Amino acid sequence: MCGILALISQTDRPDKEKFSGALEKQKYRGPDGSRIVEVTPSALFGFNRLTIQDLTDKSMQPYSHDGNWLIFNGEIYNFKEMRDDLISEGASFGTTGDTEVLAVGLSMHGPDFIKRLNGIFAICFYNKKKDTYLVARDIMGIKPLFYHSNSNQLIFSSDVNSILEYVTPKANEDILKSQAFLDWFVGPDQSQTYFKDIHSLSRGTIREYSAKGEMINEQFYGALDFDTSITDYKEAEPYFKQLLEKTFELETRSDAKVGILLSGGIDSSTVITYATPHLIKTQGRIPVYTFYYGTNGERDDLSYSEKVIANLQSKYGDIFDVHNFDMGQQLTSKDFEESVRARGMPVSDIRQIVLLKFYKKIHEDGIKVVLNGQGSDEIYYGYYPLDYWMSKFYRFGKFDAENVIDYYGDELNARKLNLYQKSFVNEAKQSAGYRLSKSISSIPSSIKEKEKRITCFFIESILQTLLLYEDKGGMFSSIEVRVPLINRLLVEYANKCDFNIHIRSSDSGRHLFRASLKEILDDGVIARPKNPTPKKKHYTDELMKIYSENKEKIISSPLLKSVYKQEFLDGPLKENGTDKMYAFYGNPDDSIIEMLGLFFFEKVYLV
Repeated sequence: MCGILALISQTDRPDKEKFSGALEKQKYRGPDGSRIVEVTPSALFGFNRLTIQDLTDKSMQPYSHDGNWLIFNGEIYNFKEMRDDLISEGASFGTTGDTEVLAVGLSMHGPDFIKRLNGIFAICFYNKKKDTYLVARDIMGIKPLFYHSNSNQLIFSSDVNSILEYVTPKANEDILKSQAFLDWFVGPDQSQTYFKDIHSLSRGTIREYSAKGEMINEQFYGALDFDTSITDYKEAEPYFKQLLEKTFELETRSDAKVGILLSGGIDSSTVITYATPHLIKTQGRIPVYTFYYGTNGERDDLSYSEKVIANLQSKYGDIFDVHNFDMGQQLTSKDFEESVRARGMPVSDIRQIVLLKFYKKIHEDGIKVVLNGQGSDEIYYGYYPLDYWMSKFYRFGKFDAENVIDYYGDELNARKLNLYQKSFVNEAKQSAGYRLSKSISSIPSSIKEKEKRITCFFIESILQTLLLYEDKGGMFSSIEVRVPLINRLLVEYANKCDFNIHIRSSDSGRHLFRASLKEILDDGVIARPKNPTPKKKHYTDELMKIYSENKEKIISSPLLKSVYKQEFLDGPLKENGTDKMYAFYGNPDDSIIEMLGLFFFEKVYLV
């Protein structure tokens, strides 16, 4: 919903003018209003607002209650229920939004109140009586919170671009190497960013800091319970459907108009099916955004989306305003630069650029909130029965980093790695091994089923990467992206279900979603196999044009020289070059995309 920035100085009084400039760097996260407050002589809170709940100025942040100060980015979906609970405890309210509920709840209950929340959030709260600061992220890690600390100051922000006003940007080579080896899909350590000395608070984490910015307490409330207690499918199916209905009643709460992203796949079809009856009541007509791939391109998504819309219109009438977006647009150097700046990291996949264009189009239509189906695969076994996850990651009866390293290094990316300097590959392998071991070792030993162990790994790696892309792509376009299929109500129940409840046939998992749609949507839609969205197309000519425009700087780039062999930088499509550009999903453009992404990261931040 917004962008937040907090600065706690340990020496001098903070420079308010410099702080204002840093807050301006993330203005796109909240273009509807900005405000800076001196919460103590040594601390500043700043806020950029995207008005979604309580559109009046009464809910403007930084928000004060009993001398305490709050800034937060996100939504508290169950704020109405929490407000009723607090009223029963003697509290009173003067606004209709979730900001005051959070401020009052934290003032009354402290960190324990966060554990009662259902929402997407990054919080920074100053407690005047204790003279302490509390920071926290939501349980699934949907909203980011970055930080930097040194002997002089502690900074928290929704966006690394604000922190870089205080920190000289230096590449985190450990992450760059790890990602080159693993592919963007797996993702780096949650606590790291692509910048040295800028970190990320991990999902489901609460920290308290002293007035001088020293951490005095940390707790992780995000542990997910995978202990199987639900084995009866006949019990699970109707109850899960009830949870879907409750979830979408919560996730559609908004005083701003809500739109829906629709690909025609099982995930987005679930979202539009369960969101529609609630949005009809609150806003009448519903903006829907679907897509296709150029005049002669892939149109399966559009045809399936049209079937879904037709099914729902037969029940509810003409209530959708449908907007079709062409995903097959031209690429430019500016697109790469914008995507790098939006995400604070290199472009590593063309879909990151395409989705940013998509969100910009939605913003032009005046929409501030959209629902999409992200996260379903990682929670509900949507990658099954894609056997390579099991056969490659889980070999010899053991799931460990060595198996994953072998898969990426020896099989998946073997040809792509030929483009790198040998010393870089060796260092990348070591870095990736360390990060994979850290992630895999965090899986509770009590979880024995290999399917659930790999699902835990997906949540901590792939899902965190995808959620960061959604937040960055959406908020750079002043759009809040909600992901209702990983609402904590659904996730907590899904994790307790035996995995066979999610995988009942060759339908690529997510069986509870398919079952919940059987009386509403066409059988062809429900049975649609997994189909990644958005899809890739060949951009070779466009990519080579961008390369040619920047060739002189590319071949002399210190960063690129440390990563790639000179023969690749001199001409990616020279003789024998094409054979070396094999990459994930077999798209020969990917090696050039990654090289250009790293080049523009250097150009935007490091030069």
